[in-house]
Amino acid sequence: MGFGKTDFEKLDKRIEKITSTDVEKIVNDEGVPATNQLEDNNKVYQTNATILFIDIRKSTLLTDMSKPQSMVKIYRSFMRTCVDCVRKNDGVTRQFLGDRIMGVFVDKKDDDGNIICRGVDNALNAARAMQTCIDFSLNKFLKSNVNNKLIECGIGIDSGSILVTKVGMYGLENDEEKENETDCVWVGKVTNYASKYSDVAKGGEILISEKVYNDIIPIHKDKFKKTINVRNGKSYIGYSTFNYYLDFKDELGSAFKPENALISNNENEEQLSQMVDKLDDKFKELIKLEKDVVVQKERIDNEKELYKSKIDEMQNTFYNFLQESFCQDIYIEKMGYDFWEKCINNYYMFGEKLGETREKLDLSVDCYLIGIYNIFNLYEKALNLMILMVKKSSWVSLKKETIKWAKENNKLFDLSFELDWKIEHCSDSEKANWQKYKEDLEKYEKGN
Repeated sequence: MGFGKTDFEKLDKRIEKITSTDVEKIVNDEGVPATNQLEDNNKVYQTNATILFIDIRKSTLLTDMSKPQSMVKIYRSFMRTCVDCVRKNDGVTRQFLGDRIMGVFVDKKDDDGNIICRGVDNALNAARAMQTCIDFSLNKFLKSNVNNKLIECGIGIDSGSILVTKVGMYGLENDEEKENETDCVWVGKVTNYASKYSDVAKGGEILISEKVYNDIIPIHKDKFKKTINVRNGKSYIGYSTFNYYLDFKDELGSAFKPENALISNNENEEQLSQMVDKLDDKFKELIKLEKDVVVQKERIDNEKELYKSKIDEMQNTFYNFLQESFCQDIYIEKMGYDFWEKCINNYYMFGEKLGETREKLDLSVDCYLIGIYNIFNLYEKALNLMILMVKKSSWVSLKKETIKWAKENNKLFDLSFELDWKIEHCSDSEKANWQKYKEDLEKYEKGN
């Protein structure tokens, strides 16, 4: 058996039919269609919905460190938990991918077409239920029954218009009556952004779009703060909250969370300092390990890999500390410069051990360091990073105090020059953004 010319010719005709047939939109406000309700053609169903994605953090590392039998228990109990939370909040689950689940929620209406329950509120309640069940139930049993395994998840939510269509083919192998291999896909920015938000959300974080934030009931809004999550050099603007459990959480006892889980930047600052001190002790262990690598030549390959892995883990930890400081001036001041200096120095030290260039390291944390340096009056350092952002990034974090200092000390020329160069040489689609940065610079320069 193989893919022969006859198979090619059949597929060739099928693809021609799909690509040459117009796409017909069918507006559907009756709910979320199932796969068997969709036709195998170019008809797509358009509906307004709220999309939720939940994703287990560091699932690859979890899989590498766990037996297959343990992962079966983790994935089955995780999916059972999430599906239950979605269904109890009038949603449906439409995609499963091991450590990742998609939930869909639509507005619930009465017989007269009036909205009696909004999909965005149901999605947020489902997210809160997921966090509560994972930290107070699922992790409790994973710890006791599955070799002390604990998980944490990131959740992303967006809402708006989406298109749904069927994909796949009928028949399995040569028996066209045996089985259908079909599924449906959810097309549009809403699905994509909800997925991206879940990717960049930290453990215990719910990250929602501005539209979702505007539509949720007011009682929830005080729990969220506007934030920018950065990943691979791309920024995602949204509203974020950490560990937003259901109201009866105090009746459930203590939450079970991984020991290295990041703490929300508005609580437990003392614990963060203690974690940094513990990381110093771990660094001493790394030094000993580094010496062992040199001495024990017969184990050099394995030890080097372990050493590199631990160095990478340490650098990521300090990177996450710095990322937590973004747009959090009160938090930055409360932790004090000694704390941030230790984080910064360790971040660069471990990055250099991994062979990363200074410029690459700078660009990974430039906007975070600008905020820290600006708070503690280290204006020259902040200014140099602003100049680097203009040269190398798609945006720049301008701080009024730093610009005022630069003007008073005749050091503003380079930043202004680079902005002018950027405006002249950037694409038309980027020009408006850079012109706005130039206007902000001039405004700050005048003290406004």
